[in-house]
Amino acid sequence: MDFKNTGNRIQELRKMKFHNRSHFAQALQTSDENIKRIESGRGLPSIDLLIKMSLTLEVSTDYLLFGTVTNSDDEVTSTLIRLQHQLSPAGKKALHNIAKEIYLLEKG
Repeated sequence: MDFKNTGNRIQELRKMKFHNRSHFAQALQTSDENIKRIESGRGLPSIDLLIKMSLTLEVSTDYLLFGTVTNSDDEVTSTLIRLQHQLSPAGKKALHNIAKEIYLLEKG
C-alpha cells in the first residue's frame, strides 16, 4: 500500500464533494491537520476514520486504500478522477463548477 497514492485518492474525492479540507474534517469530526497529513501521504487514517471517509465519500475502503474498484459506483468515481487528471487547469475549474452546481441542485 502506498500512503501517497491513498492520500491522493482521498484528496481527489474530497475536492469533488467538499468545498475545502476544513469542511471535510468537520464532517468526519477530526482536525484539518489530520486530513492534511493523510492527504499528503504522511500517514493513514485510523480504521474508524477510514470507515467514516468511505461512507462520507461514498466509495469502498478498498478503493481509498488500494484504488481497487468493487462496485459500479466506485468504477464511475475512479473513471471521473482519471479523466479529471487529463484536463487543463481551466477544464478542472469548469468541471469543479459543474459538480458544485449539481451538488447544490441535489441538496435542494
